[in-house]
Amino acid sequence: MADWSLVETTIQTWVETLTGLDVVWKGRPRQPVFGDQGYIELSVGPERTVGQDDLIIAYNAAAPAGEEMEVTQEGARTFTLGIQIRTFDQSVDSNARHYASLIRKYCCMPRKTGEVLDPAGVAFARILSDTPVGTIHEGREMSVHQLDLLMNATDEASDTPIGYITTVKDADLETPEGTVVATMDFDV
Repeated sequence: MADWSLVETTIQTWVETLTGLDVVWKGRPRQPVFGDQGYIELSVGPERTVGQDDLIIAYNAAAPAGEEMEVTQEGARTFTLGIQIRTFDQSVDSNARHYASLIRKYCCMPRKTGEVLDPAGVAFARILSDTPVGTIHEGREMSVHQLDLLMNATDEASDTPIGYITTVKDADLETPEGTVVATMDFDV
């Protein structure tokens, strides 16, 4: 999840596509909302590491000498995606609960969710909470619904490529007492 810009843009597009509402990120400026059309405010909870990261060393024959071994660290992460839907409309087919149900019912869909989130290295894991909230905002009663989704993600970092030894010349094979049994070359 090194590219948070891609992750946030991808998630925002996904939510906008499922609901048709404007989507903003918590703590960032937004355009004023007029009429009964609502909006969605997204937030990201802390990122957590799942298990131990793997260190992967791969040989790249096309790399220059001394940089043939590529080293990467890969690991699984999770984070909480907060989705708060806010609408002034209280009717059943356009209140916040309606938009929350649209997100809920498409979370596991391979094309509407999986294919959209995959390029950012993010995947839906499960719904953590689904809570209707009523509130007064700007002197009007709002329909507000909070969804918290657990999201899986991958993280990868690359180290500086390294070289390797191709031949060890004149290696002595000795007995425990120090007597040389053989001298040989090894090709690795």
